[in-house]
Amino acid sequence: MKNTSLLLGLGLSAGLLLSFALPRPPSGEDPNAAPGPQHKILEKMAGTFTSKMSLWLEPGVDPVEVEGKNEAAMILGGRFLMSHNFAVSELGETESYSIMGYDRGLKRFTFFVFDTDNTKASYWDGVQKEKGGPIVLKDPYGVTELTLKLREGGTLERELKVLAGKEPWLLMHDESERMEPGNDEEEE
Repeated sequence: MKNTSLLLGLGLSAGLLLSFALPRPPSGEDPNAAPGPQHKILEKMAGTFTSKMSLWLEPGVDPVEVEGKNEAAMILGGRFLMSHNFAVSELGETESYSIMGYDRGLKRFTFFVFDTDNTKASYWDGVQKEKGGPIVLKDPYGVTELTLKLREGGTLERELKVLAGKEPWLLMHDESERMEPGNDEEEE
């Protein structure tokens, strides 16, 4: 037991020392540290939105209709889009936060979601295959695919498909409309 702990401690120490010994650009000189063109895409998704979502809990059934509001802003010097979402349906209310970014080193969009329906985070990553085209993200296991389409006029369309099972099926379709500045409803 002592030998195992000693070896584990030595291995962790060696890994830590090695990570500091690897060459890195001086602080402020990493070309991947600053926001790039893909972050401008995320910036277009900032604002206050209302949404109407259809949620199919299983294939072939009528969807549950969900209404929501989403407030999104760029954070950390334009590196990430953070959204705060509220949704209401016959199933109840839910609240979530999401953070979307673009990893310039990996050349992939990243998307994390935290909500009141879980104690775990949901994660997707993926690419935009063509300029102006949708961003297509998948979870690490390839079970779900999330597609984001930003349209002219500020409409954001989201679709979540379940890829597992005999045939892929649509789990969620959402269209969010940008609210004009000063059009926010007074909260009571």
